[in-house]
Amino acid sequence: MRWQEPRNEEVRAVVDMVRTFGKEVVEPTYATHEDEGKFPDAVVEEMGKLGLFGLTIPEEYGGSGMGTVAASYVARELAYFWPSLHLIWTANSSLAAYPIQLAGTEEQKESILPALARGEALGCYALTEPNAGSDAQSMQTTAELNEGGWWILRGTKTFITNARRASVAIIFAHTRKGVSAFVLYTKNPGLDYPHVTVRHMHKRVLKSCDFCEIYFDGATLPQEALLGEEGQGFSIAMKTLDGGRINIAAQAIGMATRIFDEALAYTRTREQFGKLLWENQKIQFDFAEAYANIAAAWALIMEASAARDRGEDITRLASAAKLVATETAWRFGTKLATYFGGSIVVEDLPHLARMMDIFPTLIYEGANNIQHMVIAKRLND
Repeated sequence: MRWQEPRNEEVRAVVDMVRTFGKEVVEPTYATHEDEGKFPDAVVEEMGKLGLFGLTIPEEYGGSGMGTVAASYVARELAYFWPSLHLIWTANSSLAAYPIQLAGTEEQKESILPALARGEALGCYALTEPNAGSDAQSMQTTAELNEGGWWILRGTKTFITNARRASVAIIFAHTRKGVSAFVLYTKNPGLDYPHVTVRHMHKRVLKSCDFCEIYFDGATLPQEALLGEEGQGFSIAMKTLDGGRINIAAQAIGMATRIFDEALAYTRTREQFGKLLWENQKIQFDFAEAYANIAAAWALIMEASAARDRGEDITRLASAAKLVATETAWRFGTKLATYFGGSIVVEDLPHLARMMDIFPTLIYEGANNIQHMVIAKRLND
């Protein structure tokens, strides 16, 4: 069915393009790649040619210069077809590109953003550590400035999307003035850089996007790798996550609408007790409730997206959108999936995988109990 559509003609054209791309290219590749965890190299290359990686990067750096509203619609559509592909896209376009747009020098912007916009370079966002997930400020990775003017990085990052293919990494580490942000840019994918090791982590969900640990064992970065001022890293990280949380909210809704559409179609063809499942009023009411809640969650995402495009402080609103959308997606995704009956556990059908792909949205970009804390702290703002 048709869900909420963009009113802006330019955004609508992008959404239509993504849908066509999804049906003709993404859907067939999902069928051959996701179950085996294959990275979609050809699809990623095509996304670069279509300009999707540069959607929100300013035009002067090779992007389209569109806003968060457009990004949320694209996130929803990509996740509808292939959630793993959405993560590859958002880790590059949102988590890697945005900190450079926010705090980078003109030289950093000119040298890195065009490559990210074209998809010639993939980016990753190295914040989480084995013992510093929700409590990001307790990270143990350090960056020490030596007498020669080089930053020496030591520490471990974990659960990092795209790292095995990335040549750009936004890295957060403790320095003498607090948490600072750095950008590592190498021409060699996989963060192939002296004293940097990337280890692939196998997942049971979202299999086609890389999940990695990164080890920094005395890696040396030039002084100009510092992103923003020393000690500004935590602020850069949190502002980046504000946008990231909206995007994950949109991803969750995209996944939920896919299950909704397929389950609805199934109930209208499946017969039991001499009539279609859909003729059971309880089933109709379940779908009506799901639609109302999914539509309400999307309205909150749109409010947060528009507020960010206006330059407003959106921390509370972004957390609310992420909390409501992901909880709604998981609640109704799991509920409606039961209408597939026994076929949900059949290996050659994707229903169970699509349902389980929703679960991590409750955790990444800040677990939902953290979103409760963020919202509560800002109720007087």
